[in-house]
Amino acid sequence: MRKAINDPTAYAVVSCHKLCKVRPIHHHLEAQLRAHISLCMLAYCVEWHMREVWRELMFADEDQAAKLIRDSVAPAKRSNAAIKKAANRTLDEGTPVHSFKTLMQDAYSGDRDR
Repeated sequence: MRKAINDPTAYAVVSCHKLCKVRPIHHHLEAQLRAHISLCMLAYCVEWHMREVWRELMFADEDQAAKLIRDSVAPAKRSNAAIKKAANRTLDEGTPVHSFKTLMQDAYSGDRDR
């Protein structure tokens, strides 16, 4: 255990738990712990990519170019298109706008009905 405390990568794993939403881990072997953290990182990456792909279906702002020119310290301002999408709760073609949670629920229920 003393080796893990002096290892700089151990601190990276410990500080990573907030970013990765890792709950308390009850593994006693190093290989199991590494596998657990790897799975959490994989799940985080998959979720991030799904949010990027589904951005236009969600309440997220689609104006990515604005992120490059805005002040990184100032509060973000939503584009007019994002405000309209949130107010109407529909896209331009009439399909409903979702949160990530409701998109996942729809994907799961659609698969279950088959």
